[in-house]
Amino acid sequence: CASFRLPTIFLRKVPFTVTAEVPAHGCMNEVLPVHYVIRNDSLPQVLGVAMEASEAFVFSGTKQAQFTVLPYSTKVLTYNLLPMAPGRVDLPRLRISCARYEHNVPQPRQTSVYIKP
Repeated sequence: CASFRLPTIFLRKVPFTVTAEVPAHGCMNEVLPVHYVIRNDSLPQVLGVAMEASEAFVFSGTKQAQFTVLPYSTKVLTYNLLPMAPGRVDLPRLRISCARYEHNVPQPRQTSVYIKP
């Protein structure tokens, strides 16, 4: 039986979280407010965000931005979505980037919502 040492791997925990606050459902031709809350639990973080276009929604809010989230604070991004199709539809995708943690950036989990006709 042979044994050998493996190299040490250091994992960096991303010190911020992203949550989506989305209503349980929406209605056609009514604004659906969506809030993305970014909480920073460490050093100042310079983040970039980009909202992708969607065929299921027209939205108002920041399409692309870069900002700093200070230590132990939150940043709330608010988007007003106008549904263009009924049923279970995918939300426009919010992409978050951070130069310091380029491969491990948390993304919002909720990706769809039910729209009543």
